Amino acid sequence: MRFARPAARQLTGVLLVVSALLHSADSISAFTEVPQAYVATTPVAGVTLHVLAAPEPPPPPVVPTRERLIALAQATWPHDPETAVRILVCESQAGDHPDTFSLEAENGGPMQLNRSTWEPYFAAMNGWTWEQLVTDEAIHFQAARIIYDRAGGWAPWRCR
Repeated sequence: MRFARPAARQLTGVLLVVSALLHSADSISAFTEVPQAYVATTPVAGVTLHVLAAPEPPPPPVVPTRERLIALAQATWPHDPETAVRILVCESQAGDHPDTFSLEAENGGPMQLNRSTWEPYFAAMNGWTWEQLVTDEAIHFQAARIIYDRAGGWAPWRCR
């Protein structure tokens, strides 16, 4: 019996540690940060399990309305709003063309800026990405106005 006692004490010690860990699972999470993906907790046999959920997809981009794009064109060229709107409608159907906001197209955004010409220029000068130039309406119209000013008019656009 003397030899069995130390083994029993070891086994009892291990069981106490395991039991303590199982019963203190809640306190363990107090020392570790639970990722955002863990959205629910479920108690199971005295242990709190964190249930992993799939992350929510990002919201779809907000596509500006035709009216908003027309107003932005008019505000960007207050001295020539009619031509600005005519070019906007000709280039992208005032944003209604399905490829207006395509990041894969050769030209992008409501005023259809040429990617090979303007992506490197605006990346170097302003740090703007092609995605921003195409999808961020404020950046897009600011870039279009810069192009207009550099050219001294509407020459960079086919539709005039």
